[in-house]
Order: sequence, then C-alpha cells, then structure tokens
Amino acid sequence: MMTRLALLALSLTLAACSLITPPDDDDDDAADESLCSDTCAFASDGECDDGGPGSSFSECDYGSDCTDCGPRDPLVQDDDDASPDD
Repeated sequence: MMTRLALLALSLTLAACSLITPPDDDDDDAADESLCSDTCAFASDGECDDGGPGSSFSECDYGSDCTDCGPRDPLVQDDDDASPDD
C-alpha cells in the first residue's frame, strides 16, 4: 500500500507532466514572429500598457508589456503607406 507521501509525489509528477506540451509545428512561424517582452516601465502591473488591442494605456512600445497584454502579432505596414504614389 502506498503511503500518503508517495501518493502526493505521484500526483505532483502527473500534474507536472500534464503541463508539458510538445510544440505545435503549425504555429512555429507565428510564435517566432510574435512580439513579447517586458521592457515596458509599467510591465506586469496588471494593466496592458502597450497601446495595442485591448490595452488600457499606450505608455509603452507595442509588444513590450507581454505579461499584461500577451504576445502581440507584428504590425503589418501597407505597401501603399511605405512609398508615395507616382
């Protein structure tokens, strides 16, 4: 019969194993391109401060408050905006 300590250790091991998931090959490109850092002076304060969708403030650079905002998709610049029309 297993002791309580052994049962606890087994349940913690199983719980930890369930948290480990293999990377999804289909999302590798998207994950590599996402913007996610906590370089914002207000990072991890409970409010998204990067000015992106769902943010409360725009005090920081886009993608620099990852803990509060989550990973951000890179901004796409229109080719029309990049160069003047001829």
